[in-house]
Amino acid sequence: MSRKFLLLLPFAVLPWNSLSAAVVYYTEAFPNTAGNNNRPHNHTEVGWQAHIGAGATANSSNTGNTGGFVVPDSAGGYGAKANTGNVGIAWTNEFAPINMALTEITSLSFRSNNNNAADVMRFAVLIDSQWYVTTQAFTHAGNGVYNNWTGAENEVFNFTTNAASWQLLNFTTGTPGTLSTGAVLSSALPTGTLSAAGIYLESNTGVVRYDDFTINVVPEPSAAALVAAGLAGIALRRRRSA
Repeated sequence: MSRKFLLLLPFAVLPWNSLSAAVVYYTEAFPNTAGNNNRPHNHTEVGWQAHIGAGATANSSNTGNTGGFVVPDSAGGYGAKANTGNVGIAWTNEFAPINMALTEITSLSFRSNNNNAADVMRFAVLIDSQWYVTTQAFTHAGNGVYNNWTGAENEVFNFTTNAASWQLLNFTTGTPGTLSTGAVLSSALPTGTLSAAGIYLESNTGVVRYDDFTINVVPEPSAAALVAAGLAGIALRRRRSA
C-alpha cells in the first residue's frame, strides 16, 4: 500500500502512518443481554447473520445448542456453532463500509475456545460484491470449556492484500444458496469497499466458540491534518524561493 506523507516542518517529512496508531473500528463481544439472560440468543439479536452447509441455509435465528449457530447464555455470551459436521459462516455488515483506498485495515482478530483441535476457522470479507477468505487457517489447541475461557487463544490475521493470502469464497443466499471456497487469487485483493466480515468455518467436528471479533484500522487523515500539510508545503516552497 502506498504511504501517505505529512509535512510538519520545513525539511522534516514524516510518514502519516508513523503518527497514527491503529484503532478499533468495529468489535463484537456477542453479549447475552437482549432482555433475558437465561436463554440462548440467536445471531440476529447481536447484529450478525449465520448460514450453514453447502447450500448456505439461513441459520441466523437458531437458538438451540445443537442446531448450528447460537449465542449461548453462559460466560457472558459468545458466538458458537455446534458439531453439525458441515461448513458455515457467521458474519456481519452492521459497521459502516470501509473504503480501503482511504483507510488502512491493519488486522482482523477474534478469540477462539474450541473443544476440538481439528476444527478450522478462516476470516471472511465482502469487498464490493465478492466474498473472500484467508488462505491462513486458524485452529485452537482443543479442550476448550464453554464456561471457562482461560485457555482461549487470540486468532489474528495481519491484514494484507497479497494475492497468496486470499482465496475466493463462493457465498450466495437463496433456495438453495452456495457456500464453498474457490481458487487462490492470482492478483492482489481489490482495494474496494469492505462492507461485511466474519468467520468461515471449514470443518466442524466439535463445538466452535468465538468471541471479541475485531477490525483494526489506521484512520484516514482528517481534513484539518490535510490542510496543515498543504500549508506546510506552501511555506516550504516559499522558503526555497526566497
